[in-house]
Amino acid sequence: LIDYANKLLSNNKTLKKIVTDKYPFILIDEYQDTSPKVIEMFGQLLPYAVIGLYGDTCQNIYSDGIGDKIFEVIPNLAIINNTINRRSSLSIVELGNTIRKDDLIQNSFSRDVGSVKIYYSTIDDDQVIDSFIKNVSSEFDGHNVDFFLLKNEQVAVRNGFGRLYQTLSKTDYYKNHYNQITTEILSDDKTKLGTIPLHLYYVAQFVSLVSNKETRISSYIPKSVYGNLNLKSLKEIITNTKSVINADTLGNLIKNIIKIKESDNEVFAIIKDNVKNSLFNNYEDYENYLLNTLYGDIDEDEEKRNDAVENIIELLNIKIEELVNWYAYLKRDTDKNINFYTFHGTK
Repeated sequence: LIDYANKLLSNNKTLKKIVTDKYPFILIDEYQDTSPKVIEMFGQLLPYAVIGLYGDTCQNIYSDGIGDKIFEVIPNLAIINNTINRRSSLSIVELGNTIRKDDLIQNSFSRDVGSVKIYYSTIDDDQVIDSFIKNVSSEFDGHNVDFFLLKNEQVAVRNGFGRLYQTLSKTDYYKNHYNQITTEILSDDKTKLGTIPLHLYYVAQFVSLVSNKETRISSYIPKSVYGNLNLKSLKEIITNTKSVINADTLGNLIKNIIKIKESDNEVFAIIKDNVKNSLFNNYEDYENYLLNTLYGDIDEDEEKRNDAVENIIELLNIKIEELVNWYAYLKRDTDKNINFYTFHGTK
């Protein structure tokens, strides 16, 4: 589609004018990670439009981004360096100036001097790392400390949902869409989560709401339900709802939901409204829902299907505590003094 758009623009001056009449100013953020073909497409709108490219080649994340090759695609760009850093303290800005590979020197807008320490170790041992984290955190006198980790799996393990991350990562869907793992499993924007992660997000949210003593009942019980009940009936519904989440694993939670469907339609309706999913006719249906979504059509390969079923069983054996930890991480809602993030959560 982008190649076709490029071809259309290259041969049609009138089309360029139509586009730029509607969009005379085109601003591209994080240009360094934008595909060269996309930059080339917008570059063809010059000189009819004003194009602004905002970014930093030293912050290149993706190998297929245009990076410092921008001038090969759009020559004669005017460079406007931002020499004032409004985000970081002086020590961090000075460290950045030291390690940058270009001539850009920034000054800190902040008067907070701050401090920067670099620790280097070749020891990959959890006990050593745990001891280091504990010692460093003690220097901050009870304040929250955020640790930046380079690998998503490390973030998941350190935040208490490592098994969930690893199990989802092993599925065919995420093996075939490896570049989407970060967005579809670790994004704090639920609209970007994958199909199964979004379903699990709602499950974890429901468990978190119901188990929290400070949660208002209106957070998980619709007014159309509690507004027509007396206190005795409402208390019974709350008690029955809490009994459903009294499960140690995802699989047992699903079994509780299926069981309550047979005995209490009102509670099941509340759960279905919260979980946004009605695929709870029976446990086998739920297993097949996970299997088909995460693996697709694998019926013809018996060995592959057996491996897939085994992994789905592993997913169903995930502790509810892990789901709640994952949900808390996505919501950035944690009472822990020590938290771990990858680069997507550091800004």
